[in-house]
Amino acid sequence: DSQMKFDFRNGGNFVIDYTNAWGKSPTFSAAAAIDFITVGDDKGDTVTVTLQNYSSLLRHNSLGHSIVVNSEGVLELDGVDSFNSTISANIVINGGTVNASSFVDTVYGSGIGTSITFNERDSSFTAAYGGQFADLAAVQADVNSVFVSGVPSGSFEYTDNGSSFTLTYIPEPTSASLLGLGGLMLIARRKR
Repeated sequence: DSQMKFDFRNGGNFVIDYTNAWGKSPTFSAAAAIDFITVGDDKGDTVTVTLQNYSSLLRHNSLGHSIVVNSEGVLELDGVDSFNSTISANIVINGGTVNASSFVDTVYGSGIGTSITFNERDSSFTAAYGGQFADLAAVQADVNSVFVSGVPSGSFEYTDNGSSFTLTYIPEPTSASLLGLGGLMLIARRKR
């Protein structure tokens, strides 16, 4: 089925273990350029999905994949060391959280790489240092290349956790809220 999807939206904890799946046509390889895994829906309880023991998460010989992590969604990557695709693939974080228990590479083998796109406030990605992300400077160097903002104005907050790093996306305040803040400051100034 070229439109196979996995939707985890209603809360709970789920584990997908790909042990020994390499070379055995794991089911998600049929997914073609769609949001083949969706975690969370911003409408209910937190849902956590753990993907275990699959070395090349987004790999397929001819198809691209995307994983979407919405608010109230947590994607845990346990034993996943690369996001590899021979065509474009990505992880889209819409206010959710992605945690990798080990280091990850986004360019692997013959793949052209993967983008990790942050679309909403407090979208975060955490992984151990290693591979192409050897230190915080290497992480910062991949902003706008691997780590991409899907929102035109905003910035990344970088956190060095010692053996790991976290990127959190912080949108810039809208001009309307800046005007409101300016108005409040003017009122406070007049009262003095």
